[in-house]
Amino acid sequence: MESETCQCPAGKIAEEKRYSRAGKLKAFAFSEKQCGNCSLKTECTQSKQNRRIVTVHPYEKQLQAARAFQKTEEFKEAYSVRYKIERKQSEMVRYGLRKARYIGQAKVKLQAYLIATLVNFKRLCKLTMEQIAKEPLPAIIG
Repeated sequence: MESETCQCPAGKIAEEKRYSRAGKLKAFAFSEKQCGNCSLKTECTQSKQNRRIVTVHPYEKQLQAARAFQKTEEFKEAYSVRYKIERKQSEMVRYGLRKARYIGQAKVKLQAYLIATLVNFKRLCKLTMEQIAKEPLPAIIG
């Protein structure tokens, strides 16, 4: 098991650990004695209690793993395609995908299908118009 410690920029280790009711680590607290005469205090905290408290997210380990993954080439390759998908999802939300207009799963699913069809049809029309604009007009013989 990993040690549950927190080190400040000055190299001091937090003396106090605070736990939630579920028993999960919630925060590290440095004592006033540790932070009182520290030269890095102004960079470290603006607390009126003259000490630093570092709150720990319940999913901190997963967040750190995700941040490390974001620095890999695999992530950068996947992310280069992701923006296209997010842009289409945003467009579908503008057409009403976020809020169901009907009651019942079947009708809500139909609404989602209709919105997706609309967005796809709009894209098809745009591509067709671009293709027509690129082609030269046929010569009229007569």
